[in-house]
Formats: sequence, C-alpha cells, structure tokens
Amino acid sequence: MELYDAVRIALDGDAVLFTGAGLSFLSKTEDGEPLPTGDFLKDILLQQPRGTGSAHPLDRVAGHAVRKRGVEPVYDDLKAALTVTTVDDRLSQLYSLPWRRIYTTNYDNAAELCREGKFPRSSLTLDDEVSLSGPGSIIHINGSITRVKPSNLQADLALTDLSYATSNLVDSDWFQLFIRDLKTARAIIFAGYSLYDLDIARALIEDEVFARKILFFISPDADAIELDTMSQYGLVVEGGVFTLTNAIEHVAASYEPRALNRAFIALEEVKTGIAAHTETNAQKLYRQMVYGRLRQEEYLQDENVFGSHSYLITRKQDRETISAIQTGPWRDFLYIGEISSGKTASCLVIAKYLISIGHHVYYARRASSLLDELATLAQSGEKATVIFEDYASLTSEIRDFVSRRKPEQRVILTARSVSHELTADFIKKTVHLGPIFEVELDRIDETDVDNFEALVNFGGFWGDKAGVSPRSRRRMISEHLQGSLYKLLLEVIESEKVQADIERLLAPLRPDRRALKLFMSSFIVNILGIEFSINDWQSIFEAQWVRRTMRTYSDQVQDFLVFKGGSIFPRTGVLSSHILKTFSEDELIRECLVDLYSQAIKWESSNEDFKSLRLKLTRYGSIEPLFQCAGKSANISRYYEEIRVYGGTENNPDYWLQVGIAATAHDDLVTAGKAFANAYSRERSKRNPNTRKIDNYFARYEMQVAIAESEPTEAFKIFMRASEKLKTQMFMEADRHYPYKTGRHYTDIATKHFNFWNDEQKSEFIKNAKTILEYACAWKSKNRKSNMNVEFLIKETTNLLERLEPS
Repeated sequence: MELYDAVRIALDGDAVLFTGAGLSFLSKTEDGEPLPTGDFLKDILLQQPRGTGSAHPLDRVAGHAVRKRGVEPVYDDLKAALTVTTVDDRLSQLYSLPWRRIYTTNYDNAAELCREGKFPRSSLTLDDEVSLSGPGSIIHINGSITRVKPSNLQADLALTDLSYATSNLVDSDWFQLFIRDLKTARAIIFAGYSLYDLDIARALIEDEVFARKILFFISPDADAIELDTMSQYGLVVEGGVFTLTNAIEHVAASYEPRALNRAFIALEEVKTGIAAHTETNAQKLYRQMVYGRLRQEEYLQDENVFGSHSYLITRKQDRETISAIQTGPWRDFLYIGEISSGKTASCLVIAKYLISIGHHVYYARRASSLLDELATLAQSGEKATVIFEDYASLTSEIRDFVSRRKPEQRVILTARSVSHELTADFIKKTVHLGPIFEVELDRIDETDVDNFEALVNFGGFWGDKAGVSPRSRRRMISEHLQGSLYKLLLEVIESEKVQADIERLLAPLRPDRRALKLFMSSFIVNILGIEFSINDWQSIFEAQWVRRTMRTYSDQVQDFLVFKGGSIFPRTGVLSSHILKTFSEDELIRECLVDLYSQAIKWESSNEDFKSLRLKLTRYGSIEPLFQCAGKSANISRYYEEIRVYGGTENNPDYWLQVGIAATAHDDLVTAGKAFANAYSRERSKRNPNTRKIDNYFARYEMQVAIAESEPTEAFKIFMRASEKLKTQMFMEADRHYPYKTGRHYTDIATKHFNFWNDEQKSEFIKNAKTILEYACAWKSKNRKSNMNVEFLIKETTNLLERLEPS
C-alpha cells in the first residue's frame, strides 16, 4: 500500500492506529521534560542519573523497585514521569484523525489529550468490557497511568515482572477485537512501535493479507535486524513518524474525506452476478449435482437447465415457507435436515423470493468482523434477511443480532438434525427470536419427485435404469430411496461415469498416506459442517507442507476443494461422505478423527471453529455415518476410548452420554449402562444440572434392556420405568418430536414379552401404548405438520393396538 493511500483511508475513518514508546519524545510532562523512553524509565525507577541504564528488562527493574522502595514512591515517580500536559502539534495532528480505533502499548495520556473535545471520550484498558469499545476508542494494552492507583499498581499496569507475567492479551476478548479490526480496516498504521511483543506479532501473522495493508513508522536509526524483522509483517516506511505526519499535512490540505459505504466482509449478499457461459447446461448440472456447485447466478436470473426445469427446485417445504412469509405470523425460519438434504438450496430458493419482495439477503460467514457487521445492519433498519447456516456455531452472533434488529429484519437458520437435537434449547431461550417456522427436509415430497427425476435423467446419471420408464424411476425415488435427497445424490455419484471421474482424480493420492489424511480430514470436517481456514489446517498439519501438498495435488484441489476468503473446504457433503465410504478404510478414518479431536481440544479455547469441531466429534450421531466397514462397531468403540485421554474428556457428561448412545446402538448394553451411570453422575455434580438430554436417551436404552431381558416380570418393570420417563419427555414441548423415536420399541417389547405377562401387566402395557399414541396425534395436530418419527410411531402403535385389542 502507498503512503498517501493509507493517509486518505485514515482521513476517511477506515484505518487502525497502533502506537508505541517511539512517540514519547513528542510529549512533555508538567515540568517540561519529554516522556522517558524505556531505558530512562529504568533510571527513574532505580533513582539513578539519566543515561546510567540497566542490563535488566523494564519489567524486572520495576518489580525490584516496588519490592525495595515500596509501592507508593514508585507510583509517585511513574505518575510524574508518564502524565502528559503538552504535546507537539505533529503528534496532535496524528492522534486527531478519525481512527477506527487506537491501540497503544504506552501508559501515558497523550492520545486522550490530543483528542479531547474532538471525539467522544473513550479510554479503555484490557480490564474493561470489550462491548464498551466504540469507533475511535483508545485501548491501552499495558494499562493507563490515568487509571492507576497505588493499591492497583501491579494489577493494572503491565510493567512489573508480576503484572507483566499475568497480562495475557491473546486469551482475552480484546485480542479477538484486535484481530477483527485488522481484518476489516483498509489500512493499519504502526507508529513508534517495535515488534517486541510476541502477542502482537502473532496477531499480524493471523492472515497473510494483513501485510498488504500494514505500514510501519519507526525510528530512523533502527538497525538492520529490526528492519528486516518488521518487513515480514508489512511495509517499513523510511524517515520515521515525521514522514507520516508530513504526509498527513500534505494530503489533508486538498483531500475531501468521503462518507464511507463500507462493504461487508462477513455478510455475503445474495445477488445476481454475471453467469459464466463457458460450460454447457449439462456441464453446469454435472458440477452442481456431483460437486455441489449451486448455480446461484443462473437461478437468480431465471435461467433453466432445459425446458421449464430450473437448476434449483422449489420443493413443497419451500412453498410452505413462502406461504408462511405471506400469511404470518412467522418472522424467522429454521431448516432442519440430515447431510445433503437440500438446506442450502432451500435457503437460496427462499432468498430469491425475499429479494423479489424487496429484501436484501445475506449469508453470515464466520469471521471476526461478523458481530460488528450484524450490528451495522441492524442499525441501518433496511429490509434484510440473514441466513445462518449451521446455527449452533453462531449462537452468540444470532443472539446479538436479533436483540438489535428492526421489525422488518428476519433470520433463516439451518441445522443438521443430529446437531439441532442437542442445541434446540437455544431456540427456546433466545427471547428475541421468532415466531419461528420450523421446516424439516426429511424427504422429497411426492409433488416434487417429477422434477428431481427429470434433472437426474437430463444429466445422464440413471445408468442402467435409464432404459426404464420415467414412472418407474419416480417410484424408485419415492420407495426404494425413501424420498431421500441424500440417497438420490448418492445414486448420481455412484453412477458409472462419475465413479470413473472420481477414481481418476483421486488415484495419485493412494500411495501418499500423509496427503491422504489431509484430504480425508477435510472431507470429515466438511461432513460435520465446519469451514476451516487455511490457518486452522496449518494448526493440525505443518504449514509449509499444507501449501506444498495443495500445489502437488492441484487437480484434486480444483475439483474437490473450495477456497473462499481464507477458508478451505470440500464442495459437497454427499461427495465427501461417499469418498470416505469407498476410498478409505475405517482405521484411517478413526486415526483422522482422533487427530482432529486432539487438535480441537488444544485450540478450542482460542478458536470457535475448533470448539464446534470438538462438540461434533464427541457426538455419536456425527461420527457414526463416517464408518462403513465390517469392524464399524469396534472402531467406534475404540475411537471413544482413544479420545478419552485428551483435555479432561473423562469428566465430560456429554462424552459419557455419547458413549452410552453408541453402545446402545451397537447392542453393547453392559457398556451402555456404565456410560449412562457416568453421564448422570457427572451431570448431577454440576451447580445447575440438566439431565433431560440424558433422560431421553436413557429411556431408549432401558427399552433395549427390556427387550433383551429374558424374565417377563423383570422386563415389565424395566419397560414401565422407561415408559414413564418417555411420557415425561413427550409432555415437554421443548423436546419436540425426538422422544417419539423411543416409542418405536413398543412393538418389539410386545412381540417378545406380551404373551408371557399376566392380565394386569397386559392392561398396563396397552394403557401406556394408547397414551403415547394420543401424545403423538396431539403433537401432529398442534404442529400442523408431519414428522417421520411421529408418523411412524402413529402407524406402528395403531397396528400394535389393533393386534392386541382386536375388538
């Protein structure tokens, strides 16, 4: 970036300023002395003539002075030496620009003095809440002399060895704000600062883009080593701070600052672009159905694949959502479905409708600037809708936005069913969210089968089924594939042509196990619904090796991986899932999962994506579909045993719950019983325990135990215990349809035990069966929609009662 361009950006109010002790000589204390440098401050603290110096660092000298002389004398010396009363006009000019924010490692009040009366006063330290920081705030990273008292000298000023050791910018919320400012500002100017602080240096390597917009102004007599070090992070401008102030004076004389209309970075607007015409429609459809490249531009411009068939199908669930928007009272919308059930496509369908009625529609992408951008959008009051895909990973951003937004602003949330089952309480507890219309993409409706069959047929994906009638293929979608979009896309991917393409592309990876693990890990992360940045991948694998591997396997990267902003992820979940099933053995998948889990534990405290990854790698419903081979049960069991050693996992009740769920699913009821006991014990030891989630799965476990029990009377006792727990779960509105899965076990229990029970036991069983049937029918009537679990329970239980009570 050119110097004058950076100054213009600063005058526009879209630059960040970072200052250090190198500006001290431009400020003077009450007695007319310039502020001391670090070496002169050592002399003051040691009560020795200026220039004597000390070989020890400042923090150690300060700690020694406090212990030798006492806190109050040291405080008096610091107060006198660091309180500014006058400043050079050039420094005043620098600080008086409309900076987005000012960060400083200085303790003095020079910035506050220069900005007094020109900007709202906002002087903060790391002890303050981040929420207090607004545009133009001055953040004192090491503390401020104006805030210090003798009683809090060591706690509030990062100067002594004790306080310096306890200062931890990286682990604070302020560090995330700093990163956010670095990412969103158009220019970053460092004046009078050297990169001795490792925390700051770490921030600057967070994104390689930073170096292109960073300018350093340091002492003209800086040595070659310091210049070389700083040049790695940005442009070092010769001449020091006066080069900067001269440029400000020159540019300000003729430049008219512009009112900013800052483009969003984390909010990606859905809008019509220029559709590429380098591919035929058939090729575009191939890319969409195999690699998941949704044809957004073509769809928004009303281009069709052929005839009246659009690239994206408006499904029955989408039509119901549009009707809900038109008729109310629904404000917000939630799409739930399994992997590759069409959530992203449905969001685009709804986005197109909302755009047609005057809304701006945005996708919320995980980024440090997202909170700020959502706040800006809310404040603007424009008719807007924000789509939060995989909402569980963005709960704090959603909560903040809906609390600020205007009445004409909506949100659309998406979630995979397995994740929503564990995070649905967020929907209920977020008071400004809703009324919310819940949409389940559990199947392709009969009214939409024709359109899906036609697209698959046009793409030439039916293979040996191409010769049968369209009616037969439609029946196959409805019956054989059970209306599952995932299974239909799998049919496409498993077609002979696509299989040959994938085999050809992935063949070079087979002998390179380390590269194979990188690709397989990326497929796993994609299936789990997380977008990892390049830096995230370099936290797991060595940085240079990652980039070299991407270059070596450029064909695979081009077809299978997407680079968006700083993120890298596979194009489609169904393709990732298929490759894991057909291209990799379960042992390799388990190794990748354990490696990912260990890294997620390591980085989750400082990275929300790793926290989300750790949660998903704990859940049985997330990892179970990744295993396919004959040793599936053994590999899943071993996986849970191997991750127990990391980061206190053995004390996590949710970990034990997932072990219980896994063991129950694989008929290891002994292990399941021990796991549920551990889950209950650890949850109840919390200050505010909540066992409802465990109760839901424990009821299923006890139903399984009742089925396995050989003694009829004991089986009846276990069944009644589980049934009472199940009915309690069904009665709770927050649990929605999930407990109804457990009700399916009634038929299995009756098949094994009913004829061996006495009349009283039979009567009680029938009574319980009628109760859950009533609950299911009431749920369906109240929610005015169907659900696979509820529908199945109604059908099965009705048939069961007709068999048990023929009259």
